[in-house]
Amino acid sequence: SILSLYLSAFHFFVVTLQCETEMETNKLEQFLHLMRYSIGADSTPPDIDRDSGWGDMYDFLWDHDAAALCFEAIARMPDSKRPTLNTTICMAILSRSREDAVRPLYSRCMQVARKLATQGFYVCLINSLPMALLYPGPLQRHCTVVDLWVCGDNRKVMDFVSKNFTATQVGVCDPDFPMPPECCVRLFSYPTMMLSSSVNLRLIDWFGKHAVDQFSNAVDLPGGVGAIATPTFRFNMVYMLLRTYRCFFAGKLAFLNLVDYHLLMVAFFRDAGPGEADAVRADISHLGLTRFARSLMYVLGETLHTPASSMIVPPSRKHSGLIFSEVFCREGMSRPHAGWLLTAWRALRRRYLFMLHYPSETFGALWFRFGELLFGKTTDCL
Repeated sequence: SILSLYLSAFHFFVVTLQCETEMETNKLEQFLHLMRYSIGADSTPPDIDRDSGWGDMYDFLWDHDAAALCFEAIARMPDSKRPTLNTTICMAILSRSREDAVRPLYSRCMQVARKLATQGFYVCLINSLPMALLYPGPLQRHCTVVDLWVCGDNRKVMDFVSKNFTATQVGVCDPDFPMPPECCVRLFSYPTMMLSSSVNLRLIDWFGKHAVDQFSNAVDLPGGVGAIATPTFRFNMVYMLLRTYRCFFAGKLAFLNLVDYHLLMVAFFRDAGPGEADAVRADISHLGLTRFARSLMYVLGETLHTPASSMIVPPSRKHSGLIFSEVFCREGMSRPHAGWLLTAWRALRRRYLFMLHYPSETFGALWFRFGELLFGKTTDCL
């Protein structure tokens, strides 16, 4: 009888775990459906329970910084599928706070860019803010900082910044051991760097070859604040893949990174000229990103239903589970409620999988960490 009680308890535990897993899977699918509807990848609104379902959805939107993007989509939904009034008000407040945080960044961006231009420095806006221009609304993409690629002598740039800005306003990232300062505007002499020295040599050459086109590609910013150079779609197809890979390796890959690249690919193939897609594929192969790109295409196809005609390389399921777990299971981040033993096990498992599937970056990181220990600088610049 004692054995039967233990077996019954174990069976109850297994059934409960299966039910919880199915519930979490259903919630995730509803969240992804809502995101596809929000960015125009799906014309049918999700069927979410009006009372209990939207409460869980609010938590998903909070975790993935997608409230502003979702709130605009709710207005297009039929009344029967909209959340309750209280939930709508909460989402409206969260959405408005996100937009209020993004709006001043465009003005701040132009102020710094104009001051740098007076000294003869070329400036190009990179990373989150140019990606926000691809969204249905330019304020819907959650952004916290302005990243500028500055072409000029690094010492002259640092001298000018130290004389004209405070450390909390503008910071210069060291190109060898880049450190993202805690400030509103970050200046980069190179848009990104990897942990592999051999890849970095190819990156520097690649950035130099495409720099002129980026610094001359002026785009009007929202709110009438002015025009600034932003990367072309052809450049961003490779660069944003690099940055996504860098975020992935650093344990900071977010769902909005997936949305960014989905929207970028759709825009690129809509306007791509003859031979541009083949040139992008050649650059991806040259920089050693084909394996990661194919896994990313599979994840985008499964989550955002990216059409095969908009994928830059054929999708591959191999290694895609690692990307999925980084985004939705937060494997790259320490969980506050997990014990130290479980956290250590996850970190060890993650490092083993990276060493197995991405050896170049993993072993290259050892050299950078040695420099970090020797010079007291961090390489965690994205």
